[in-house]
Amino acid sequence: MKFALVTLGYLRLKAPHMTSPHHHPDGNPDRKAHDNRVAVLGIAGMLLVAAIAVGVSQLGGENELIIDGAATNAPTTGAPETIGADTSTTTATPATTVADEPATTTSSSTTTTTDAPAPVIDTGTYELCPDETDPEPSAGMIKDGVMTLSGDVPTLEDAQRIVELAESILGADGVVDNYRICPTASDPNDGNIVIEEAVLFDTGSSVVKDEFTPLLDQGIALMAIRPAMTVTVLGHTDSIGSDESNAALSLARAEAVIAYFTGKGVDSARMTPIGVGELQPIDSNFTTDGRARNRRIEFQLTNLLSE
Repeated sequence: MKFALVTLGYLRLKAPHMTSPHHHPDGNPDRKAHDNRVAVLGIAGMLLVAAIAVGVSQLGGENELIIDGAATNAPTTGAPETIGADTSTTTATPATTVADEPATTTSSSTTTTTDAPAPVIDTGTYELCPDETDPEPSAGMIKDGVMTLSGDVPTLEDAQRIVELAESILGADGVVDNYRICPTASDPNDGNIVIEEAVLFDTGSSVVKDEFTPLLDQGIALMAIRPAMTVTVLGHTDSIGSDESNAALSLARAEAVIAYFTGKGVDSARMTPIGVGELQPIDSNFTTDGRARNRRIEFQLTNLLSE
């Protein structure tokens, strides 16, 4: 269609020149009439071609129009025609859509768990141990007639029971309570008492000095009110002498204490002597005072709170 319009415009521009007498050099009127007829026929032919092109374009599809040997695609105003396609009416069967199973998604989010509040520990006037993973063992140390209780016990009730027991033997003024409360502490039914008197034994001797027998009498009183309690008596020495002699001396000191207890009516089956020798000093063996502290007796008590 564009080509036809262009052609018409061209002929319109050329027509005046075709009818002008100056167009032909001979100026022959017959010649001019002949040329006009040719021009009219040319215009009619171009119009016919244009009409054919318009009709083809209205039939639909993009059709190729050959003019002057050039291929031109005519625009398509309808739906494109499919060559060789079956034009019969077909009722399409709707496709069955199968829903995909929902994909399993693993969430990477971390579930926040609210910890239960820590139980309230009744410590009374006692201090709570700072590190429950490493409690200190409970112990009692007797020096100058006073017992000092230290270390960790599991509950407030345990601390109170031990203090009451010690005060029943030594009196309220004879007990210093330095316990701490620690829920993970070991069973307070088993305890350790160290008798740390500087001159309990003379050097090389296993004889208990008379001035310290009242201290041993307190141990006998405790065993009397705790008949299920048993005692392991450990003897220690300083480093003076050989290892073999000190081992024998420490055992003799433990046996001397047990002999005193049995002499006061305590069943010997409740007591066991052990000689440690010089292997567990609590002070320096290079000083007189240090060696005196190392010559000592310890009591390891079992079933302390059992009545």
